[in-house]
Amino acid sequence: MTSTLMTSARMSLAALLLGAPAYATTLADDAVVFDSMVQSVVVTEVVGGCPAISVNQRRMNRLTKKMMKQISRSGYSTGQIMLLRDEAYLARIAVAADEFYRANGVVEKNESALCALGKSEIAGRTPIGKLLQE
Repeated sequence: MTSTLMTSARMSLAALLLGAPAYATTLADDAVVFDSMVQSVVVTEVVGGCPAISVNQRRMNRLTKKMMKQISRSGYSTGQIMLLRDEAYLARIAVAADEFYRANGVVEKNESALCALGKSEIAGRTPIGKLLQE
């Protein structure tokens, strides 16, 4: 009887684990937070390099609130939150931003290229474009 109960418990646990959504185990692995950070970096660089484009402050605030809600809801520790300043994590964000630029034809981050990218993102109503305005 105990064996049957244990088998049932194991099967229930396995079903629960298989049916559960995959959550990041650390804040550094959280896709919502990581993507928000990459978007923020790209927006900052575009705005800093293109005087014709500025931040859509309302949407940027919304992105920040979404990221903070994710952090709060996921129950990350203060120590994990502090890891957002870690050089290795920031390097991962920089690499992802550079990959975004390359994928969008930006070879050199000069005013012309950043303005063209920003205007293209705005026109395409992309997630990054929604954070920008002319």
